[in-house]
Amino acid sequence: MEIQHISPSFQIYNASAGSGKTFLLVQKYLETLLGGQQDGFHRMLALTFTNKAVFEMKFRILKQLHAFASNENDLLNDPMAINIMRSLSIDVPLLRKRARNSMQLILHDYAAFDVITLDSFTHRVIRS
Repeated sequence: MEIQHISPSFQIYNASAGSGKTFLLVQKYLETLLGGQQDGFHRMLALTFTNKAVFEMKFRILKQLHAFASNENDLLNDPMAINIMRSLSIDVPLLRKRARNSMQLILHDYAAFDVITLDSFTHRVIRS
């Protein structure tokens, strides 16, 4: 997988199908979301090419937040949870708390949860 670091907050991931791009993008999105302010999703934008990919990204982000927030899962055996806890230097209870808060905020303001297609983004820019 090729990663281009344009700036600290702007990165491009280029890789073939099935190489784990969606896993990595979800992980990076969650690291940013759970590492900053709980309503940070208002200032985040994830772009992809197809509506199917948008649905998949949103589904995986919410599914992972739910998995982190629920007490049923052993997060010490979850590769994404381990990576995020290591990256943010947090423990399981704090990850659960942040995930629960973030999930509630996203679900209460779902329209601001910006995982959109490149075409939708371009349309927004032109319209404004």
